[in-house]
Parts: sequence; structure tokens; C-alpha cells
Amino acid sequence: MHHTGAATGGVSDIYVAKQPIVDTRDRVYAHELLYRSSMENRCSATDADHSSAVLMANALQVTGCMAQGAQDRVFVNLPRNTLLREDYLAMPVGRTVFELLEDVEPDSEVADGVRRLKAHGYEFALDDYVGDRGYETLLGLADYVKVDFLLTSPSTRRSIVQYLTPYGVRLLAEKVETEDEIDEAKRLGFSLFQGFYYARPKVIQGQSLNVGASARLRLLKLVNQAELDYDEIENAIKTDLAVAHRLLKYINCMAHGAPARLNSIKHALAMLGENVVRKWVSLTVFSSGEAGGDHPMVSTCIARARFCESMADEFPQHIGPMHLFLFGLLSGLDAVFSAPLDELLVGIELPAEVRVGLLGGRNELAGMLDTVVRLERAEWDSADTTCADAGFDAAKVRHRWRDAIGWSSEITRLAA
Repeated sequence: MHHTGAATGGVSDIYVAKQPIVDTRDRVYAHELLYRSSMENRCSATDADHSSAVLMANALQVTGCMAQGAQDRVFVNLPRNTLLREDYLAMPVGRTVFELLEDVEPDSEVADGVRRLKAHGYEFALDDYVGDRGYETLLGLADYVKVDFLLTSPSTRRSIVQYLTPYGVRLLAEKVETEDEIDEAKRLGFSLFQGFYYARPKVIQGQSLNVGASARLRLLKLVNQAELDYDEIENAIKTDLAVAHRLLKYINCMAHGAPARLNSIKHALAMLGENVVRKWVSLTVFSSGEAGGDHPMVSTCIARARFCESMADEFPQHIGPMHLFLFGLLSGLDAVFSAPLDELLVGIELPAEVRVGLLGGRNELAGMLDTVVRLERAEWDSADTTCADAGFDAAKVRHRWRDAIGWSSEITRLAA
């Protein structure tokens, strides 16, 4: 198996790159965190949502709260799906600034997602802004706007600053490489600066204890109950050193000195709150590929999960993307864990249609699973037939399946 870092005795290497953001007095104001899969200082990921999830999980492990001072901030890239699914909720409130990637369309869904993000207490930055119109709503929500000095000319930068003045945002000069560019940015009113002039991104290597398969499955069940049972979740975490280790490090990042005041793991979970507990466990479970060791069905289940999630627009709203993700993920776990699927599903709260589709009933989800199985076997004609029977567009289904296969390969490779 190809490994991205050494892994011995249940310990694996994890990586994060960070680059300082400084103020007008050259004091470090924040760090931008960047995804890395090795000590090689470049991003090798092909899926923005997966790399964002791994980055957030690794950041809490590697950098020990990511910044030393209580007021220091971290800037983290935020892809569209991660924003809309609110997968960012595990990050510390009040210290995390999420940057909306420049390729994200500024539509109403994104604007509503940013409003929710800010309502949770996070700050928001618009990245690589080049003066385009159509961003008025997002500019009204932004705390920071980043302007790339490699992508813009001096005249364009002057126009951008003039246009942004009514919005009252903090201007961050990105990719500044010379003293002349720093001087120009200061004259224009930029108050924050980032680029090779100050420092190149620095890769930080750390180690993380791998989370065992049985503990993952148990936690996945517990946090997908309609009502969280903190006593049960506490007991599950107590039996797995890796999960407890991650939780303590995470709590330490969320509130300085908190572990010394904690009475129990249950107390720690209660501090986080229900939504963050669900997101934290999901991030822990899905950010690595060790759910079933080297079993060949693991990558298949991951691909199925991704594919089913992408089909959310084909199903009623009460069957949401997370339920569809679980549908695909759980569809092969009987093979992975050598146990009947109906037993594995005990304790997992799922819509009736999802449970029926998993357990052999005939409905639209079962039709989708039939299609997936035929695609896995390269039975293209019969896959097209099941698409037609289920009312799916065959070309769209094949495209989404190819994307899911690529995503599964990447997440498995990075977690190996």
C-alpha cells in the first residue's frame, strides 16, 4: 500500500502548511492554513471538499490550537459544499476566518450559507477579489477582502479599493513579494499583508493516533440518533484512546485551559453542543480511510457514499445529502464487518425510505443502489436500463459516478 507518511504502531503522520498574515506594523495577525499531504510544500489534492475536511481535522492535531495567542486567527479555505453542509462547525468560533474560494458562484444559496456561518460566530473573507460585479451581497457580509497582487494591476487595485470603500471591509494584500508592493498597498489603505515578502508557507508535521474501526462505527451510530445520549457517547470514547486524545486536543483548541476544568468527557461534549458534536464525530470518521482497514469494500463504500450524496437533487428534501451519504456508506458494511446489515443499522436514525432501500426493499433508493452495483461491474447497458427505470438521467449518473470514483481514490490514497 502506498503511504503518504510513516505509520507505525497505530500512529500516522499528518501535515498542515501555514503562512503568516501581518498588520501594518509587521506583527503577525493570523495564519492561513493550507492543505498538504506530505512534507512536499504543495497541494496535491483534487477534491476541494475532501482536502478542506482533512485540513480542518489535521489543523487541530498538528498545530495545537493553530495559533499561540488567544486572539490570533486562522484563515481557512471554504469550498461551496463545505459551506452549504456546514461541515466547518468543528473549527473554533471567534478565531476562524473562512475564505470563500474564487471559483464559487455568488448565488443566493451561497449568500444564505455565509449568513449562517456568520450567525454561528465565524468571520468571513472574500478571496482573490478582482473587482467583478455581482458580489454585492457577499461584500456586505464580508469582514475581509483579499486582493491578489499577482493577478491585478496597480490601476485595477486602485479601482477595487475605491469600489470597496462603502462596505467598510478590512483589505488584505495577498501575494505581495516586494517592498514597493507593500508601500503601494499601505498607501491604498490595505491593513493586512500576506506573501513571499514575509514568508513562504511552512509545512508542519505532526502525528495522530488512528481511530479504530469498531469505535468509528459505534460513534457513527450514536451521533446519528435523533436524541444524543451523552453517557453512551462518553462510554464509546473512553474505550478508544485515539478518540479521547483527539477530543482533548480539540477541546483545548476550543477553550484555553478547558481540560483542567473538565469533570468528564461527557462534560466536554456538553460544552461543544449537539451540532458541533455531530460535526466533530463526522469529521473524525470521514477524514481518514481506516474505517475497515484494508478491506476492498472500504473504497467502494466511500465511492457509493459520495455518489449517493451527489444524487440528493433526485430525492425529496427530507432525505437529505447526509442521509444519502450514509445510505451509500452503509450499503457494503456487512461485507466489511462480516455482520448482518440489519444488525449494523441498529441504533442509526435513518428515514424509513433509506432503511428500506438498504435492507432489500424496492424503492427509488434501492434502484439507485442497483445502478451503482452495475456501474461497479462495468455493466453499462444494464446500468442505463436501471437509470431509465428509476427516472434518472443516465449521462448525468455516469458523470457523477466517475467523480465519485476519483474522490474515493484520492481520499483512500491520502489516508493510506
